[in-house]
Amino acid sequence: MLINIILCILLFLFLMLLSIYYIKYVKQNLEIKEILIQLTLLEKDVNNNFCIRSHTNTKYTNELILSLNSLVKKYRSEIVNTEKMEVNLKRQISSLSHDLRTPLTSVQGYLEIIMDNYSSIEVGSNIEIIQERLRYVESMLNEFYILSVIEDSGFRKYSVSVQPVLKNILLSFYHEFERKEIKVQVDIQHTPKIIGDTKGLSRIYNNLIENILKYSTGTGKIEHFEQDGQIITKFTNSISNEKDIEVHRLFERFYTSDFSRTNSTGQGLYIVKTIIDKMDFNINAKIEHGNMVITIIY
Repeated sequence: MLINIILCILLFLFLMLLSIYYIKYVKQNLEIKEILIQLTLLEKDVNNNFCIRSHTNTKYTNELILSLNSLVKKYRSEIVNTEKMEVNLKRQISSLSHDLRTPLTSVQGYLEIIMDNYSSIEVGSNIEIIQERLRYVESMLNEFYILSVIEDSGFRKYSVSVQPVLKNILLSFYHEFERKEIKVQVDIQHTPKIIGDTKGLSRIYNNLIENILKYSTGTGKIEHFEQDGQIITKFTNSISNEKDIEVHRLFERFYTSDFSRTNSTGQGLYIVKTIIDKMDFNINAKIEHGNMVITIIY
């Protein structure tokens, strides 16, 4: 009888201990689940001032939360520092581009005066080389300046008709196409208005038409149309260096193919992609039948 009582007591104690450990286990799981939910919320918006908390006061849980909050704080601090560095870099680039453009213009003016006063073929040839390199540097500085302005400011979005914007930019390049003897087919159809920014669209079209002028081997095509409920603009030009072009890198900053390295800053298409992203459009590029095809979907 006594043995049975002792066994009952031991069984009761065992069940009590088991219950306590089970409760602790369930409690810890709930705590971990709660922490994971909070981490998921932080992952979606790490800039939020929200900190991880727990309704329990267990030693290890508190230590874990303290460590996680410390890591989050350091990560937020790194983000803030990186953003400040980016802002400062953009300001410096903008300032440098602005400061250098004036003396560059002066140097080009002096070179033109020298060209007018010296008839030597050798001197003239050397000055033309200098002028070409100065134009390249000026182009690079202009693109840096434009990019810094674009990245620092957003675009006002409103209802815009693409056709007149595209036609005006295209007409401004008429003499350049004539001079380079590039035959361009134009098919600009009437489409519904889009939500965008006229200045942003003008810069996109300007850079993409310049891209045709730089790299076309003689032909190009500019199209604007509506298809399957989507409004689309296409810029196509013939190319001769298909193997040298890494299409997947075309919109990367500073990317230039070996063929175009001497006359390109690698900024033009990056600027296009930056504006496209800011206006929530889509852009893609592909090589098709010996042509480079760049497509914008609004």
